[in-house]
Amino acid sequence: MIPAGSGNALRQELEDAGLIRVEVVDTYGRSKKISNARITDKGYAVLREMKVPFERPRGKGGWEHVYHQNSVASWARLSGYRASIEHSVDGKAADVSLEKDGRRIAAEIFCKGLLKELANLRDLFSYDEVWFCVKDVDEIGRLKELISRTFGEEAKQIFERTKFKLLGDFQNFLASARRSAREP
Repeated sequence: MIPAGSGNALRQELEDAGLIRVEVVDTYGRSKKISNARITDKGYAVLREMKVPFERPRGKGGWEHVYHQNSVASWARLSGYRASIEHSVDGKAADVSLEKDGRRIAAEIFCKGLLKELANLRDLFSYDEVWFCVKDVDEIGRLKELISRTFGEEAKQIFERTKFKLLGDFQNFLASARRSAREP
């Protein structure tokens, strides 16, 4: 374990060298915001040169969106689901695809821009259920209103197969699981 002061100095050196970029991510959970050190393309090139095995985080979009995609997938795996990030069906991808007991669920992550994600809604009809994962209860209200306005009569069918989930609930579950894993 590296002392905090030394760790901060090392992080600063890596950032100054352009090997990492520190970004703040809103978890919407109990911990609210966290700082993530994201490896840059230059950093991955150095790892390749050093023959250090690595795997880039899966997902599309900004770092916050990718962070939440991976968090939902982690929650799903701990909850007995098979999870795939950016799983494509007929050329259309769900942010996170969950499968368990023969049921398929598409989880769509809403960090910024409700309209952008709604454009994909019709593409997800091959799933048994769709989860809209949002930052807060107010966002759920705005999303329901937007779905009603955008889809009219079709909105009723959409609501029958849609659940609204709070991103913070996934984060809180994972934080509890990490604490439990550390306890003797």
